[in-house]
Amino acid sequence: MYEQIASNKRKSVLLVVGALVFLGLIGYVVSYLWFGGGPAGIAIAVAIAAVLSFSSYLYGDKMVLASTRAREVNEEEQPRLHNIVEGLAIAAGVPKPRVYVVPEQAPNAFATGRTPNTHRSP
Repeated sequence: MYEQIASNKRKSVLLVVGALVFLGLIGYVVSYLWFGGGPAGIAIAVAIAAVLSFSSYLYGDKMVLASTRAREVNEEEQPRLHNIVEGLAIAAGVPKPRVYVVPEQAPNAFATGRTPNTHRSP
């Protein structure tokens, strides 16, 4: 399990770096086409990508919950769901996350957050 977590972290870092490089290249092309070249386009594109990446890192969980219109449910509303989530958390050795429900007919589950202490589980 720890190998998978480490692998996911490496892939996440590579994804962010790849996005920064890609946007830097786009900034270079735009700068070259419109302004005759120079590092200004690259710097602006990388700065924008860095701000977007940082804000996604900090607020990504809230953005996902808002975009799916998820609402938090307590144990009185969904006792069976809370029991299932608690059992999975115990089996995984992580704290029980807050539980959210997405108003959709299709079954769905995902977890958000940067650490086990910030996980939210719609």
